[in-house]
Amino acid sequence: MSELSRWCRRVGGIAIVGCGVSGVGAHAFAQNVPVGDPVEDYVRVLQILGKANPGGMLIRPTLADRIVMPTSTHPWAGRMTEGTQRAIGPVTVGIADPEMRAYENSDHPIYRNDGLVWQGKGAALFARIGGWARLGPLSVTFRPEVAWSENRSFAMLPPASTALSAFSDPWYGRALDRPQRFGDGAYHQWSLGQSAVRLDWRGLAVAATTENAWWGPGIENAILLSSQAPGFPRVFVGTGRPVDIGIGRVEAQWFWGGLRESQFFDATATNDVKYVTAVAFDLELDAMPGLYLGGARLYYQDWPSGGLTGDDLLVVFQGVTKQSQETPDNPGGNDARDQLLSLFARWVLPSSGVEAYVEWSRNDHAQDWRDFILQPQHSAAYVAGFQKAWVLSGGSILRWQGEVANLERSTTFLERSEGTFYTHSLAVGGFTQDGQGVGAAVGPGGDGQYVGLDWFTRWGRIGGFLRRDVHDNDTYWRLVQQGAFGEAIRRNDVELTVGAHGLGPVPVAESTSPRNDVELAVGARGAVFLGPVDLSGAIAVGRELNRYYVARNDVTNVHGELAVRWRIR
Repeated sequence: MSELSRWCRRVGGIAIVGCGVSGVGAHAFAQNVPVGDPVEDYVRVLQILGKANPGGMLIRPTLADRIVMPTSTHPWAGRMTEGTQRAIGPVTVGIADPEMRAYENSDHPIYRNDGLVWQGKGAALFARIGGWARLGPLSVTFRPEVAWSENRSFAMLPPASTALSAFSDPWYGRALDRPQRFGDGAYHQWSLGQSAVRLDWRGLAVAATTENAWWGPGIENAILLSSQAPGFPRVFVGTGRPVDIGIGRVEAQWFWGGLRESQFFDATATNDVKYVTAVAFDLELDAMPGLYLGGARLYYQDWPSGGLTGDDLLVVFQGVTKQSQETPDNPGGNDARDQLLSLFARWVLPSSGVEAYVEWSRNDHAQDWRDFILQPQHSAAYVAGFQKAWVLSGGSILRWQGEVANLERSTTFLERSEGTFYTHSLAVGGFTQDGQGVGAAVGPGGDGQYVGLDWFTRWGRIGGFLRRDVHDNDTYWRLVQQGAFGEAIRRNDVELTVGAHGLGPVPVAESTSPRNDVELAVGARGAVFLGPVDLSGAIAVGRELNRYYVARNDVTNVHGELAVRWRIR
């Protein structure tokens, strides 16, 4: 029996039990639309056709009432009605649509913008349910999540240090809490998920939340905040609605929160929590409607042993050059925090059915403005993409999209030190939550290209995509520079050698030079509406070349998703 046949039988068995990713459901006023919900993607398509106006969508999640369509002339109009709600005295309450998801990986872990769930080798399940209540300006959303992963064994590399867990990342050591595998057996976890307590008053909002956040215009990748990892606890202040400032409308948010270390990193209890704070804004000018400009700045660090200080709370407003941080005691302007700065833009052109977007980010302060002018590419990354939509005969919609992302070190590393995105020499564990990266899916140190085509109809959608990912080229170039290899291990009866310091493997019978680790995947996806149930799914076949940077160590992985959402009405 072929690997594909075995995979289909396994996923079929899971489907009988019940599983899924969310389809398009309805949303009530008090709720945020969860990041990654298909309704976000669909409404964004409607916006570039001039059929909806959800705003810039640069600081998400978005309140549901922001995405109400002014017209019903679109394919999914019948699925976008407001959900069941009722009044109990002065309180309005509602039930969120229950959702279940199932995943399968045939050879090794592959996960992308899936939040809480860890998609190891084998099957994984995820479920979310809950509800909301509103009393005047106060709203409470309770949408906890639970996930389980079969987490079957696969060939791993030794950890970079014996002081770390046997499952820890082999390349970055204490710099990055990114386990290769989450333990040696089935793995499960739960969280408060997309829950929040929020107060809205005169256009301002204050909240405590564990929701996933997504900042920036990217569809596949967001450099600062994405849904790659579980949401993390934080409190924020910001605008509850776009605020008119005379020349346009502005939205803003400023938060303080905590990131948690995974249980598969180290045994040191004093570094289990990191402090994170960030601020973001976006602006739409009256003179150029449809052009959204924004920016964000984020810091993370080990949680201070003596507690947070005023400087920690306000650090997002410090100077943007190292020179501005210099003191007699710190002539280099260095600190124990890692800074990420992003600027982004999104231009929506309904007259053409097009949107284009870009995010540019930097993971280190420039020494001064002269240094920035000379080498703006130092420690920089970017995401850029587009969407084009057409209304076809009968009212269905065809959407074409593409995106590129690059988080590799620039060539400036040849003459000056340059760290890898989401790592810092003093912030132990890097920018992660529960062992998964908080930023872009192609990070750290990687890049990717993506194209997709989708057809939206009254009964659902169908489409396909092609993706190319270059896995962590920062590590690849370090291996090329170091070129030292040591002890032997085995993978599928092929003998490999691994560097004494986790430098990477090469086959004994092959060249002693590492090779780029690149994966090419092609997939299909779709959704169908069946009464109160939305079913959706996807399947992709990926071929990873030179896995672990080993020449000719090529593997095939079949990845699949199945989904169900019950639209309670």
